[in-house]
Amino acid sequence: MSSDDSLTTALRRGLLGPGNYEWKGRIWLDGPPESPKPRRPYLTLTDFVGETPRLQGDTRVLARERLMQVELWQHAADESPAVIRRVHDLLDNMLLPGAFEHVYRVRVRNVVRSFEPDSKLTQHVFDVAVTHNPHP
Repeated sequence: MSSDDSLTTALRRGLLGPGNYEWKGRIWLDGPPESPKPRRPYLTLTDFVGETPRLQGDTRVLARERLMQVELWQHAADESPAVIRRVHDLLDNMLLPGAFEHVYRVRVRNVVRSFEPDSKLTQHVFDVAVTHNPHP
């Protein structure tokens, strides 16, 4: 596993942590499988949307802020504000178990809702910023 994969793996483990059994078997990287159709709600993860260095002076990199996305998919007819809030609360200030890199902070930066009329699904995209040390 490369260091790039470790943050994604750690985020997935955090989402599946104690008390979060509702997501077991319902979290995928980049998208769900075509078959069988996944049970909803489910989560998808998108890693390395962007990365910004945190500098000291002109050149010394103290940390990096990696932007990742967690997408919550629900049937529009069954959309639950409580599920949206649980995912937000779970992500914001999450401790990432098993990350190879020292993680300073996980923060939800933004949440955007969209609706797909063809599939009657809602998608909530959580922009998650992970501040980490690339050289532990």
